[in-house]
Amino acid sequence: MDSLQNLRRAALEGATSNVNQLLETQRYHSVLRAQESTMQAQSSLLEAEVLRRREALVEANRQVGLLDKLEQRQLNAHRQQLQRAETKELDEIASRTRMEGESWE
Repeated sequence: MDSLQNLRRAALEGATSNVNQLLETQRYHSVLRAQESTMQAQSSLLEAEVLRRREALVEANRQVGLLDKLEQRQLNAHRQQLQRAETKELDEIASRTRMEGESWE
């Protein structure tokens, strides 16, 4: 944009102005402004997309944490269930052994 401004000044300097160069620089300036506007719009869209994806990532991380907790609870419940079953089996074995011991006496 600065070099374009310098070209404009050069076109207007002196006794005779270079109208063609001035018109060309103005057209080019318009093109640059349109491109700048498009780039700013794209930048805004990208910022919104980055924000949306960042929020999705935060939500996914939260859900992974919840799933990890649920898995841990289920593992703990399963271990407790196995312990109870093992204890029950040992109690039954002890009870049978005691009954068999009493019947032999």
